[in-house]
Amino acid sequence: MEQYFNDAREIVVFFMKLFLIALFGIMILNYVSLTIVVEKTINQAEKDGYIDYDVFLDNVQNSSINMSDVVVEKVEPDFGEYVNKLGDSLKLHVSGSYEVRLFGKKKIFKYSIKKIGINQGYYGAGY
Repeated sequence: MEQYFNDAREIVVFFMKLFLIALFGIMILNYVSLTIVVEKTINQAEKDGYIDYDVFLDNVQNSSINMSDVVVEKVEPDFGEYVNKLGDSLKLHVSGSYEVRLFGKKKIFKYSIKKIGINQGYYGAGY
């Protein structure tokens, strides 16, 4: 009888480890997806000379990220606002979260991504 309980305990421990590995994998996928969204948005902004909110939204919607889990912390210059000249910086700081509910308890894991780009396509208003 004792052997049966040891086997059952090992099975439960195995499935708990499997669950934690799967949960960790999903969190990594969310982080990588948001990183790709920010990277694509800044790459487009480097060509256009401004950070476009519609491009950001399209990138989020085309990824596996839920928009309600994404918060734009800081944008320089503001969305839709051109930089002054070539070589000016474009900054985007975005944070995301992943919510886990177990046995009626809620835990939120937060992560943050910052990306700085250099304007390479917009010459400025004076040209």
